[in-house]
Amino acid sequence: MKILNLKTFFVTVGLVLFLISSINAQDIDDGIDAVKRGNYVLGLEILKKYVKDDDSYDANYYYGKALFETGSLKEAEKYFNIALKDDDSGVEALKGLGDIYSEQKNYDKANTYYEKALKEDEENVSVLLSQGINYSRSGDVEKAVFILTRAMSLDDKNPAVFVALGNAYYFGQALPAAIENYKKALQLSNNKSAAAYYGLGNVYFRQRKFDDALTSFQESIKIDENFAESYFMIGRILFLSEQYASAAEAFKKYSQLKPGTQTGNSYFARTKYALGDLQEAERLLNEVLKVDPNNALAFKYLGYIEIDKKNYDKALEYFSKVSEDNFETEDYIKLAKIYSEKGDQTKAFQLMDEAKKRDPENPDLYFELGVMQFNAKQYDDALVSFNKNQSIAGKSDATQVYKGLIMYTQEKYDDAIAEFEEAIRINDTFTFSYLWLANAYLAKDNKEKALENYEKVLQLDPTNEEAAAQVEKLKNLVNGTGQ
Repeated sequence: MKILNLKTFFVTVGLVLFLISSINAQDIDDGIDAVKRGNYVLGLEILKKYVKDDDSYDANYYYGKALFETGSLKEAEKYFNIALKDDDSGVEALKGLGDIYSEQKNYDKANTYYEKALKEDEENVSVLLSQGINYSRSGDVEKAVFILTRAMSLDDKNPAVFVALGNAYYFGQALPAAIENYKKALQLSNNKSAAAYYGLGNVYFRQRKFDDALTSFQESIKIDENFAESYFMIGRILFLSEQYASAAEAFKKYSQLKPGTQTGNSYFARTKYALGDLQEAERLLNEVLKVDPNNALAFKYLGYIEIDKKNYDKALEYFSKVSEDNFETEDYIKLAKIYSEKGDQTKAFQLMDEAKKRDPENPDLYFELGVMQFNAKQYDDALVSFNKNQSIAGKSDATQVYKGLIMYTQEKYDDAIAEFEEAIRINDTFTFSYLWLANAYLAKDNKEKALENYEKVLQLDPTNEEAAAQVEKLKNLVNGTGQ
């Protein structure tokens, strides 16, 4: 009887272990399937329970893939390497390592891994696409197109091939060719390529066609609700249109889909900065640095805050922690403003030249350049810059006032009046426009019109001392009781 019980015990234990193994295998399969579907957060959550005790290629590769797609590049590298210990010819893991190094802008190292992968499978289209994009990012668009054309010869019905070609042309700033290839990808996919819509959105964003860009990014997430990068770009567009609450929600969604990176959190902090809550923005950015002590965005935005506080040396200290590879057009403009305020106009204008190289059609660049040139008394150059700003972004009250100030400074009072009146047509609540319109009329000795506009200033701003003094003086003169 005891022997029978012992046998029963072993059979039972074996059955239990088999069932546990089957359940675990099923769970691992669920995690792998989630990653394959693009639900990287779910895949990450499922697979992390098993990779500690599972050295198999598939478990570790797909866990690494989930880590990569959710922004944890260092951890992803670790698990791709574990996968390669189980199968050193694993093409997907080799490609994954290449993708990590490409993302980190280590393009040569990335290419060594793509070459290793291609030695294992020389016609692997997925690897060729990644290699082509790596060359695009490094600036070698000709090489990129050559490789991607080879991929197209292997699979000319694959939408991903044309998305990659679109990306290559986008990086090479050949935007019409980029659009053509993204649209080809959409045609082949029956308008079901989230990546193609994302690519189109990037082109339109660069062209400053923000409505078209927003539509494209929204189409992207309709197709794939986990397409993190589209949420990020939606946030950027909403931020630029000063819809800060909606932008913050988009950045939060990006952070949920990319928990391994602090980019979304940094931009969320930036929305607080834009709303004028510098204290909260500073707190959030310091929280980012606790998680990622080298986060370039956090240092840049802390620098922005210090500029607003006029702590220019502290701002420069923050910017010094950011490599130039991480600079965007706006960062050059901010730095230029620092040097301009510190009196180093030569350095300021050099930085604005760098900004032009990055984005020659950025209207903010020309507005800020015009302000610097105006302050440096380079009035003709400033006028050119303000006109360039308006040719890109249209007229604004601020540019019109500056153009009026240039005319006023050059004693072209009729022209100044025309510019100030145009500023008022654009925005009839901007006090500064009325103040300088009044000054221009006064310079022409038109006391009645000057008085009329100084009084308008006081209607908008009863505390304006300059307007109040002029009103009192002009009333006496108009009424014949003053000198």
